Amino acid sequence: MPGIDPDSWRIHVKDFMHQDARNRHKLFNQKSKSNVFEFVNGLMQLMGQRGQLLSKYCGIGIYKRPSNESDMKKVRNWVRNRAYNLMLLKVINDSTYYGASPIITFDSDQKDGWAENLFVGDQCTFLYGYISRGIHVPIPNYVKPGSHPCLELADVFAFLVARSIHCKIERKQYEWNLSEMGNVCYTYFHEGGIARYITTTELPEQLLQNC
Repeated sequence: MPGIDPDSWRIHVKDFMHQDARNRHKLFNQKSKSNVFEFVNGLMQLMGQRGQLLSKYCGIGIYKRPSNESDMKKVRNWVRNRAYNLMLLKVINDSTYYGASPIITFDSDQKDGWAENLFVGDQCTFLYGYISRGIHVPIPNYVKPGSHPCLELADVFAFLVARSIHCKIERKQYEWNLSEMGNVCYTYFHEGGIARYITTTELPEQLLQNC
């Protein structure tokens, strides 16, 4: 938005991806679908060009809807916790390898107890001492949504990966090329609950083997 103070607006995919949302937004209401695609492509290229300065991690958990709807929340939370925990430990392991202490930030000004509880629980395990290499990692902090440029990029990044998975499962044409963003470390659980991770420019095919 040239000519507009960058601190006065935020990048949130939900505000500009669909025409109805754009019509309701005071800054995006004059933007067309082609403008949106051009903008998103530019952000993808920015993330790809900063490959050595910007590490991208994506924790994925895919599950089938349970036959009993009353179990949906329990299943969803279990998968969410597993996906988050695996990615968190991978980020900590990779950061402390280089002597760094990662700062885990949630794009939310409302504290989520589950995330903090998982983190504290990890710190009580023998494995955590090995992964952290004795380096102190502070508990996750919570900030106002879109309050930092990296959080805005993360919002777009999360949407693009989720959209890619959706299109793969629904056998739809995907609108973008994930490789534009460069390497991404995907963490996930393989069949049988075995933790896996892979760094690639494309969505790992093994993620969707049973979908």
